[in-house]
Amino acid sequence: MIVACVALFSLTAVFGRLGYLQLFLHSEYMARAQRQQQRVIEITPKRGAIYDRNMHPLAMSIPVDSAFAVPAELGDEQLAAQLLSGVLGIPREVLETRLESSHSFVWIARKLPPDKKEAVEALNLRGVYFQKENQRIYPKRDLASHVLGFVDLDEKGLGGIEYALDNHIRGKSEKIVMMADAHQKWFDGAEARRDRGENVILTLDEKIQYIAERELLTAINKTAACNKSCCPKKFFDYGNKVIHISSWQTKDH
Repeated sequence: MIVACVALFSLTAVFGRLGYLQLFLHSEYMARAQRQQQRVIEITPKRGAIYDRNMHPLAMSIPVDSAFAVPAELGDEQLAAQLLSGVLGIPREVLETRLESSHSFVWIARKLPPDKKEAVEALNLRGVYFQKENQRIYPKRDLASHVLGFVDLDEKGLGGIEYALDNHIRGKSEKIVMMADAHQKWFDGAEARRDRGENVILTLDEKIQYIAERELLTAINKTAACNKSCCPKKFFDYGNKVIHISSWQTKDH
């Protein structure tokens, strides 16, 4: 009889506690679980490509990996900063400052080359994860660089066509929900619609542009006619369309 009463009392206490948690603390625990299992990250939009008149790509964006951390999961932040500093070449103090800036999410290094990504991955640090972003590349390197312009880390146009048509080439910023499974491995969950930017086709001809820039450089080297960073532009039209713009000014000048 005593045993039965104790068992009944225990069951009543257990179910009473469960009922209290479910009725009065449900929203609090649900919010805590979401904070632990979800992260909302704003990702740089995918820019449209820039082509010459023959559809040869002059500028395009490719997917790359960026490393981020959830500092609350790291444990020893100083040790993590030291290890990451060794493979990334970023000063340990800089990484420590980043890790101390938030408990939930910090970028460690964005748009890593493949070898750096593999090096970070090999450390196998708890609390360090990767997210895909987009990086702008110029397949023809400095060809028509004064026309194309360039972008910043967040894929925002800062010069040339990249800047002038930024509202068209640049897609809309997107926020994706990163979710953690039971093993705290992060993956893309429900995500925002990915609106890519528009492609742009120029009237420039890649081959003619190359020849024009080559001949201009030859003339500069022979005559020293003008400073490389301030040579006047030359326009040649074909059927009322610009097929090349010559000016010796690369991204490095």
